[in-house]
Amino acid sequence: LKGARVLGCTKHFPGLGEASLDTHQELPTVRKPWSRMWAEDLLPYRKLVRESPFVMVAHANYTAVCDSVPASLSKKWISGVLREKLKYRGLVVCDDLEMGGVLAAAPPAKAAVRHIRAGGDLCLVCHQEAFVRSAFEGLHTAAAKDRRFQTLAQQRVRRVLAYKARSAAVAGRYPKPSSTKIAQLSRALWEFAEQVRYSSEQPEEEA
Repeated sequence: LKGARVLGCTKHFPGLGEASLDTHQELPTVRKPWSRMWAEDLLPYRKLVRESPFVMVAHANYTAVCDSVPASLSKKWISGVLREKLKYRGLVVCDDLEMGGVLAAAPPAKAAVRHIRAGGDLCLVCHQEAFVRSAFEGLHTAAAKDRRFQTLAQQRVRRVLAYKARSAAVAGRYPKPSSTKIAQLSRALWEFAEQVRYSSEQPEEEA
């Protein structure tokens, strides 16, 4: 990705390998001791801590640190583990705030505010315009009412803009792709997505 001038994102922090539920639909609880999470789930993040521009945080509970709050809304996970213990200095983004895993804990307006308070930089709201507006209004209202949150939000904005500026400087070294090239890429991505969808819909063959 880096070679192709694409900002990559490591996910889903701190790990969903042992989650038994789909976070698109439900909020899973991962019951795994800290020692194993450190050695297994957190290993990729420890190795890539200086390489990854983004880390996406999962909508899941983890008993090793905080079993009552999804990691995406948890100050212990984002500020405590990711920022302080792992010394991560890139951008932190939550998974989509429309997913069932986080809706079980908070609606988009409240979840967006909680993610920023926990140490996050960006909130994903990927599909419904009503949810996008709700998250935006929640952040705007919190910043207007709470001076401390306003300061946090301003810090996050500065961090994001700094990354954008660096990215723009890199992008400016290369010519913009033509409209024909963009159309070709869009078509190739659509065809690939259709292949994945078709493959996932086919019944598994019996052994």
